[in-house]
Amino acid sequence: MTSMIAQSPDLSCDQACKIAQERYSLLVTAQILPSERDQNFKLRAEDGRVFVLKIANGEEDRSFLEAQNQVMARLQQRHITYCPELIQTRSGTDFSDVDANGSTYAGRLITWLPGEVLAGCKWHGPELLRHLGACVGEVNSALKGFDHAALHRGDFPWDLRNATAVIDRYIDQVEDSQIRRKLDAVRANLSECVVPRLPHLEQSVIHNDANDHNVIVQHP
Repeated sequence: MTSMIAQSPDLSCDQACKIAQERYSLLVTAQILPSERDQNFKLRAEDGRVFVLKIANGEEDRSFLEAQNQVMARLQQRHITYCPELIQTRSGTDFSDVDANGSTYAGRLITWLPGEVLAGCKWHGPELLRHLGACVGEVNSALKGFDHAALHRGDFPWDLRNATAVIDRYIDQVEDSQIRRKLDAVRANLSECVVPRLPHLEQSVIHNDANDHNVIVQHP
């Protein structure tokens, strides 16, 4: 199986600017943003507007990207203003096919959310944490009833239904005995209290990874 990292796009800032001009009629400057397996550019237009150009990994399933687009559209419809908005190309499409380095990648343009990652905040006070919880709850509520075939990904490790299997798969790699005891207790609780109830619980699409490097904080 081809490594996802090996199929990561490797475009230059000049290429990103050309895509913005040809596909979105935007004259911009570009800055490369960190990314694990995709490629992201921060684009600043002449009129001051800021965007993110996302170039998907060559191995990414297009249907999964379409599901992401539908999630963003649904959140916009539910007036969730603190999530990015997808910008269509000048021809009215959600995707911009990008030919580079002998491959074709799916490109998308989304709005930029100003702020800093939660991990960069020096103080995680009660008010900030309460607001984070409220935002996560609002997003989950907005996605209630939403579904897409591409989001049913079997053994996806971030799916809470797979928690027991993930613990079983990796617990031998945990060397700290205290942490292993905690994991054993979590697993026992899952087996006794959670797994038997799963078939009777309501299920929906959630992000389930609102960690301090995935959340943007805006200071008042």
